[in-house]
Amino acid sequence: MTRISYVLPSFKGRDVLPQSIELLRNALLPNDEILVVLNGEDDGSAVYLQSLASTMLATEPTLRIVQSEPGLGSALAKGVISSNSQYLVLSVDDVPFGLSDWINAAQVHSPVGLVTATKGHKYSVSPKRSIQRRLATVGFLIVRKILLRNTIRDTQGTFFINGKWIYDFVAIFEEPGYMWTAALVTFAEQANIGVVEVPATVTPGHDNHPSRVKLLDYVTAVGHIWRISRFKNSWKAMGQMSKTPRENFYFPQPQINEAP
Repeated sequence: MTRISYVLPSFKGRDVLPQSIELLRNALLPNDEILVVLNGEDDGSAVYLQSLASTMLATEPTLRIVQSEPGLGSALAKGVISSNSQYLVLSVDDVPFGLSDWINAAQVHSPVGLVTATKGHKYSVSPKRSIQRRLATVGFLIVRKILLRNTIRDTQGTFFINGKWIYDFVAIFEEPGYMWTAALVTFAEQANIGVVEVPATVTPGHDNHPSRVKLLDYVTAVGHIWRISRFKNSWKAMGQMSKTPRENFYFPQPQINEAP
């Protein structure tokens, strides 16, 4: 079995993928894999990745490429379904936190099954956002607290998963867009999985390229949060039926160090 599947959803990510894959080639072991999920129109990424995969050495992680329907949620779900590993990382193609998120997640040993590194953590280091982005972040925090009862500040980040419960989530919930991760966090909180939020440091220059989130995405997301809230009670019931105590979270450290 593969040790770690590091899932990278990629939407028009040809410009950022080379740097991200180079980082992960050094951090992962030969029995790990980089799983790129292409979920947008062709921008040359497929040809590039196929060529790169053919040059990967036996001493490096495997590079796999799969295709999904459009949308971040569709890509993440496809990545989960396509993986068969002991540990799972769900990120994005530009790997915004470098390895700082991974290093911090590997230090968690609480009885949970999900650790997420986000910009919203009070100790995260991130460039100052525009007023529009900051207002949207605060607005979604309030909406999620009220409707989803989320205990963490941010549901957009990198996710480190230890356990097969993630396959149960993918089997019972479908969401193509950005709110898939909000549903993931809500499921883990309600279904007795448990979540810990850790800080991360945004890599220099990451915010030099424009955000791929459009204004319409924010409007649509509110409706999706309402839809997620309708599943919350059934997920809580699942947690109440599961009385098995969780073991302490464990996730292997990356093979190279980077200051968090």
